[in-house]
Amino acid sequence: MGTHWARQQARNNELEGSVAKTILWIKANKRISGIIAGAVLLACLIGWTAYHNFKVQQNKAWEKLGLAEGLYAAGHAKKAFSEIKSLESQYLNTPAAGYGLLFAGDVSYSTGDYTTAESYYRQLEATNSQTLTPFALNDLALTYEAAKLCDKAEIEAQKFLNLYPDHFLAPQVHSVLARCYEAQGKMEDAKVAYQKIALEYPNTYFAAWAQDKISPKGGKSASKKTAETAPKTGFRSPQKHQKRPRKT
Repeated sequence: MGTHWARQQARNNELEGSVAKTILWIKANKRISGIIAGAVLLACLIGWTAYHNFKVQQNKAWEKLGLAEGLYAAGHAKKAFSEIKSLESQYLNTPAAGYGLLFAGDVSYSTGDYTTAESYYRQLEATNSQTLTPFALNDLALTYEAAKLCDKAEIEAQKFLNLYPDHFLAPQVHSVLARCYEAQGKMEDAKVAYQKIALEYPNTYFAAWAQDKISPKGGKSASKKTAETAPKTGFRSPQKHQKRPRKT
């Protein structure tokens, strides 16, 4: 007990001694200490200003994306795309800009403008966003498939599966591969792909769809039916189907 008190007292004495030395140094070097204090204050002010500007830019970017989505929903597609271009030029390195590219790509895809959709998805892929790059690769595979460019669709699908095998979009990407194999007459590869989906994603829509494709009772009529109901990406608004970072 006495030893513990003595040690604590020694620590207190050391702290008091350090504080006293600091005060004495400041008194003896008022000019230098004033310069140091001013520099620290200036650094804090610059840091706060930078952080404030950063948050302002982030919020403005989200507002512009919201405006673009609102314009599109109101039937003003050209104005919506104009806002997206403005978003990309003014707020290029913000999360909202990435979602803007995804939004524009999805709109283009939904209207059958696959060339434009590909362009937006490529731009999104180039951002190397951890959150959005999987969406870019998934949508590139779907876009190439829709454009009947299955060789390119296979490349993007394999790239996705190599990088993100456990991503929630993986079964959809596997379905792209399976359909493309079948479209190119690679029936054995298609069968393996369908079996993989059925085994790896049980109790899901994808598994039921794949199982129907490889069912002995499937035949031509079932193949036609499942082709019509195959899981594909239609228009997907970032507001409805993806979680954005919360604005503060």
